[in-house]
Amino acid sequence: ASPVGGFPVTDVRAVLLEGKFHPLESTDVAFEAAGTQALRRALEEGGVLLLEPVAEGDIITPSEYLGEVVSDLGRRRGEIRAIQTRGTVDIIRCSLPVVETFGYATHLRSLTQGRAVHTLRVARYEVVPPDLAREVLRSRGYG
Repeated sequence: ASPVGGFPVTDVRAVLLEGKFHPLESTDVAFEAAGTQALRRALEEGGVLLLEPVAEGDIITPSEYLGEVVSDLGRRRGEIRAIQTRGTVDIIRCSLPVVETFGYATHLRSLTQGRAVHTLRVARYEVVPPDLAREVLRSRGYG
């Protein structure tokens, strides 16, 4: 398991600076074990960052529900990029962590009496805030 909460580690480059060869002890298995051990130690001591997927998209809501929808996005760590008014509806361009979107369609319908719709797609990865990262790692038995 990864020392980063058991999550996959990506985009890491390791450079071997020094090594010695011994005819009896230098096997593929020994070098692989040494590399794994060195990388694990570097990750534990090196200050890694936990990333999370972030979705971007639009929410179209009747103007009368704009305040509730914007407040709900704030509670979900969402970020408002722009709000456009078109007649009696508002279009909220936003981004929010994917983990905060689970059950969102149902919640949005109940918040707006079934009158709002949304489209979201995964757009990028961002660093998880430090306090939340500590909580996530602790819940997985790390830290």
